[in-house]
Amino acid sequence: MGDKPRIMRADLCGGALLDLGVYALNFVSIFFPSPIVEMHSQCVKSATGMDLTNAITLTLEDGLLANVQSSACCVGDNIGVIAGTEGNIIIDNINNPQTVILNGPDRTFVKRVAVPRQITGYEYQFLACREAMAAGLMEPPQMPLDETLRIMRLMDDLRRQWGVHYPMDDVKYND
Repeated sequence: MGDKPRIMRADLCGGALLDLGVYALNFVSIFFPSPIVEMHSQCVKSATGMDLTNAITLTLEDGLLANVQSSACCVGDNIGVIAGTEGNIIIDNINNPQTVILNGPDRTFVKRVAVPRQITGYEYQFLACREAMAAGLMEPPQMPLDETLRIMRLMDDLRRQWGVHYPMDDVKYND
């Protein structure tokens, strides 16, 4: 898994963060849109300098704590868990959910929700873009450009902390 060129090569923007971690960060952003006030992270790098496995802890302004991880070295569970004072919600695959489980206090099972079958889990992105274009919009309201850029800047900050460098990082763009 971790030996794929898209993971191992800096010129292809390799590493687990951009390949897999973006989905975990987006998951946090969707369910907990409060600003991030503190971030701690670690990564294990490949011989080519790309992040192979990472763990990230985000402290949000509203006092919530989010832990996410991604790895190109193993087949992870891809599970999203939202834990609260009255129970938790377990989403079986944050990229392409098939089942959502709701548990009450003391992890007592409450309900299982089957998500309508999808092809890959990505088709909703294409549909949102198509609907935006049909409506004459420049971006889909479900994922505005500002949110995309915010998550990209977050990943750029993480890569800087880890010393993961891409050749195009040195290119200056006009905003």
